[in-house]
Amino acid sequence: MRISDELRRQMTEMGERAYPNEGCGIFLEKDARERGIEVVGFWHTHPDHAAHPSQYDADHAWPEYVYVIMAIHSGKQVDVNAFVLRQEEPPEFGPEPIS
Repeated sequence: MRISDELRRQMTEMGERAYPNEGCGIFLEKDARERGIEVVGFWHTHPDHAAHPSQYDADHAWPEYVYVIMAIHSGKQVDVNAFVLRQEEPPEFGPEPIS
């Protein structure tokens, strides 16, 4: 998943501002509509928890989308990781590189 420095800054700012609640957003690719795809992934924060999928995330994830999870501890972003649901039953996530 390619995320520009500006978008990372905006996500971090939004995530820190949402603390202690979760912040979230949707990723749209610039040429997505031309390819018949509008949403390519989602991002959300885990306040005071790790940047890894929770059981709730696993229960509600869809295959083929990228899920970026940002850990916010005490109001500051400390980690960010991306995942793709590789298998639905039982839910299994695989890492997705962020560049």
